[in-house]
Amino acid sequence: MKKETFPYLQYALQFNKKKHEYIYNDMKVPSVTGWLSTFSPPFDPYKISKEVSKNPRSEYFGMNPSDIRKKWQKTSTRGTKKHNSVEKWIKGDSENVEFQDFFELHNIKPENTWSEIPLFSKKILLAGTADLITEEHDSYIIWDIKTSQKVNEDKLKKFKFQILTYCVLLQEMTEYKYNIIPGGIISIRSKSKISEDVHEES
Repeated sequence: MKKETFPYLQYALQFNKKKHEYIYNDMKVPSVTGWLSTFSPPFDPYKISKEVSKNPRSEYFGMNPSDIRKKWQKTSTRGTKKHNSVEKWIKGDSENVEFQDFFELHNIKPENTWSEIPLFSKKILLAGTADLITEEHDSYIIWDIKTSQKVNEDKLKKFKFQILTYCVLLQEMTEYKYNIIPGGIISIRSKSKISEDVHEES
């Protein structure tokens, strides 16, 4: 049986889901995703929807920008539901999950995996949340779930850097007693496709 709680939880770290803020001993701590966003311009749905509606090479060419944004919101909601279904399965609140064969192929099971684990480094004052952490022998393997419809090279590099940063935070939390491995990026798309990208440079 899997441990009821992850053994290296930082109980002093609090997360405000509504504001997406991490607080440690009454001090606001930057998030990994927030920190990474400083290296690239923020996504502007209004600007981008107008641009793609005028681009003949875009699948949204000729569409009303408002309809494009509604479609994006619908896709995002569907992706969030799939993400939540994986979390419920890992926590034992559901007996099965879509893509269960894929997860079990990579030894991701409720018996050896935790979901939504907060991570924190006191040294660099950075926090984040790992979607899945799987235990294998003396190793912890971190998996990150993404629901993006399309992932270009720049976005993929950002995702990879995110999971590597999570590994650094977890190494500190475990006091370097475990091998921390970047398992990969699990991409769940709205058309019921799933793919895996394991970090090659690790």
